[in-house]
Amino acid sequence: MRNLAAFALDGFKASIALLRFVRDMFTDTNENITALIGTSMVFVKGGVITQAGGNTTITNGIILKDGKLYTFTGGTYLGTPATLKIKFTIQTADGYPLPYYVGASTPTDIYLDNTAKVDAAGTEFLNTVGIMYDLLTLKSKIGKDAWTDISAGGTTPVDGNYTPSVKTIRKYEDATVHGVCFFQYTTARAVNTTVITLPNNGYNVEVFQGYWTGGGDFNPVSLLLSTGGQLLLKTALPASGIRTLVFSFSYKLL
Repeated sequence: MRNLAAFALDGFKASIALLRFVRDMFTDTNENITALIGTSMVFVKGGVITQAGGNTTITNGIILKDGKLYTFTGGTYLGTPATLKIKFTIQTADGYPLPYYVGASTPTDIYLDNTAKVDAAGTEFLNTVGIMYDLLTLKSKIGKDAWTDISAGGTTPVDGNYTPSVKTIRKYEDATVHGVCFFQYTTARAVNTTVITLPNNGYNVEVFQGYWTGGGDFNPVSLLLSTGGQLLLKTALPASGIRTLVFSFSYKLL
């Protein structure tokens, strides 16, 4: 990495050296990011995509492409990630003077903007840009004990017959999924009905134990994680008033 030391040059030479130093710092930054996440085209910040009513909304962000960082301007567009194109541009940065070098008759572009936006003239489709959301999520480079909270309903949906009072689910970087859940229910639930859908890659079949409680009772319950990710009741649940199903689980994705 470059470090800035005291200048032992005259002012003119120092100004040239400073520009070279800044350029080399950017080169170092790009190389370090590439070494961390590889060479794939990817959002390293922002770029959160949502779809509704035939439109796609993308938040502002930064894209790494071909070893360069591009500032991405988001917005809402008609289409899907598979039909929207991204245009990458390197152009003169606004608001900066173009210097003339001694003996040159035209100015030189040394202040450049790398930008990206949704544009029909683009050459890359949005769905080919990886989604990193933020470099802080690269916990796999930190250690296996790093985890991501996947408690949100869109990631681990709960059957509509249950109301979660406690739902904490984590996916660790070593592929372990661990969770603790307290679900209230008011209607009887039959064997082989789904309680919650969890991450599964089609290989895990696990049996977990829990219990249902109500009015001071504690009754054992068995649950089966299917290959499709559905956590199924293997014990029927009676109901009389509000009762609570309590269970925890821990398994590793194969």
